[in-house]
Amino acid sequence: MPVSSPLGKNIIKDWFDRQTDISSIVDVGAGAGTYRDLLGGKYHWTAVEIWEDYINKYNLKSRYENVVYGDIAKIELPDADCIIFGDIIEHLKFYEGRDVLVRAIKKYKHVVLSIPLGVYQQGAIEGNPYEEHQSTWELALIPQFSDWEIIHIEAVNPKLPGVMQMAVFIK
Repeated sequence: MPVSSPLGKNIIKDWFDRQTDISSIVDVGAGAGTYRDLLGGKYHWTAVEIWEDYINKYNLKSRYENVVYGDIAKIELPDADCIIFGDIIEHLKFYEGRDVLVRAIKKYKHVVLSIPLGVYQQGAIEGNPYEEHQSTWELALIPQFSDWEIIHIEAVNPKLPGVMQMAVFIK
């Protein structure tokens, strides 16, 4: 989806509102610009988007100072204080997602990761094959990459047994 899950967004916004050392942000998988809209224009924004149709459809070039068209697993990470992976790592094969996270943790002062935990199947959307989920992540996998602060875990539908959860991690 060109927009990410609404779960955890208020927690992420509250965290950003308390930070004083962030002036620039990379928004990976910018899609419709959800995080840019959520956090506002007080930051210098760079969008990374793999689907060119989204760049045009959502006017990303007019909403972000920089727009990088490419695959986050294959490009050099843009410079910034913080990078946001908003419901994006599950769209990569596990080893690609792992490698991207490791590179980001080494490069950025802050890394914000919002990710579904457990099985969450999703195919192409709006003709975009990159919307397909390629990997499944579990809570125990994430701490292997860094000393993350787990700031929020919320069930998508807590009334269903074995339901997928959304989690927000911050380094």
